[in-house]
Amino acid sequence: MLRALYRILNPLVNKRPPKMNVATKQYLDMYFQQELEGLDELVGQPLLATWFKSEVSRS
Repeated sequence: MLRALYRILNPLVNKRPPKMNVATKQYLDMYFQQELEGLDELVGQPLLATWFKSEVSRS
């Protein structure tokens, strides 16, 4: 019952979200790269290189 009501109020939408502003993406990449610094060493895998391909190579 609740699931049916939820689907009525929140129907599945089959469209793509709008493109992100380039400046917003750059800001978020910089912010999260700083916040996640040291994560590679903690987990022993190169996660930042996967998420921030171009930014990591510039650092």
